[in-house]
Amino acid sequence: MNRIHISLGVFFCLVTMSSCLHSNKGTTETTDSLPVRQIHNPILVTDEQLEKENGYDERGDELFDDFLYAFLHDSVFQRNRTESDIKEIMPDGSVRKIDVLSLDTLFNFMNGEYTTSIYNNDEHDKYLNEDTALALASVEKIDLVQRTVTSFAFARSNSGIWKLHSIQNNAFNDSDLSDFLNFYSQFTINALFRAKYTSNKIHISMMAPDDDSQTIDGFINREQWNAIGNNIPDGVISNIRYGQKYNGTRKILLEKTSLGNGMSETFVFVKGRRGWEFVGYEN
Repeated sequence: MNRIHISLGVFFCLVTMSSCLHSNKGTTETTDSLPVRQIHNPILVTDEQLEKENGYDERGDELFDDFLYAFLHDSVFQRNRTESDIKEIMPDGSVRKIDVLSLDTLFNFMNGEYTTSIYNNDEHDKYLNEDTALALASVEKIDLVQRTVTSFAFARSNSGIWKLHSIQNNAFNDSDLSDFLNFYSQFTINALFRAKYTSNKIHISMMAPDDDSQTIDGFINREQWNAIGNNIPDGVISNIRYGQKYNGTRKILLEKTSLGNGMSETFVFVKGRRGWEFVGYEN
């Protein structure tokens, strides 16, 4: 497949037609400057499965994503899968007891149309959510305005059952993602900052609107992206951690996944001499 340069008009048409997120079904070309990452979407348990027996098919515990779907959508299941003595650790180190009846309000940030996950460029990371032997995982609530991270930590017992066992609140600077989060907070709330740290050559990879077996691969400039690139996650976002490591990473893939159909788009950031910069988009 040849690399093409996408005009503003063509790209605007593609984004409009792609308002519902798409996944790549055909062969994706890899460029030297920006390798395209294949998206591995979670296989979610269906509503029919949730209605069986006690509302949950325990096979869903094999994958954390399947368990998490049930945990977020069934309040009774949520309480049953939370340790009875769960506590919340505050940024100053103080501890408070959590009323399990209020858990659903703590997860309101996951009730939107999409979730987000943050990956580095490690090839291994993109398969972590498919690991049936995973024993620890967490869901982070990242407040880009207040610059705080709330981590909901889950553990899988020897019997294979996932449970929420602790909640930890931290400032950005206490996170192993602090370098990127401090940048991304400014990137989402400050238009001048965002324009300055958007590359003048943005790599685009997305499905062709008239043939979903083909991928359009090319570049647009900063002005073209600024005119239409208004779908970057902002405000309060999530990060589902399956074991990703971020210390020292110089490339971040911010994956935005639709809760309705599991389809994704990815925003690519690279750290260079000027610091972090937005350089690519995959849909």
